[in-house]
Amino acid sequence: HKYNTGEKATQDFFDLLRMIYRKQVLKEDLDREFNRDALCFAYVATKNKELLSIYQKSEKGDVKVCRAFYEMFEESTNRGIQMGIKQGIEQGIERGVKNTQIKIAIKMLVRNNQTLEEISEIVGLDLNALRELKKSI
Repeated sequence: HKYNTGEKATQDFFDLLRMIYRKQVLKEDLDREFNRDALCFAYVATKNKELLSIYQKSEKGDVKVCRAFYEMFEESTNRGIQMGIKQGIEQGIERGVKNTQIKIAIKMLVRNNQTLEEISEIVGLDLNALRELKKSI
């Protein structure tokens, strides 16, 4: 197989790399056709499975890849946003639980009718945290 390494193929190769590493497709590139050999070289350089899939599906000649990339980047961005939201909710719940534990512990410390060990067992805070809390009230 003789590869096309002309100016267009070289430009296409670098543009593909730019898109992959920036995870961004420019709007003017959405319908652009890329040299098939540039696609192959970009796959070899990046091991991007989407590139390989597009390459294998394409016949000879130039190939449209940007819409597939755009959808892939959009999907991964949305997945990242969803993971961030989930993580934020989990952290919020953890903080809420911790704040509730501290409020209950403060009430119990103020009443002073239980040992630190008993309070620790009831609210789930460790003894050192309770000692620090007791100093602050």
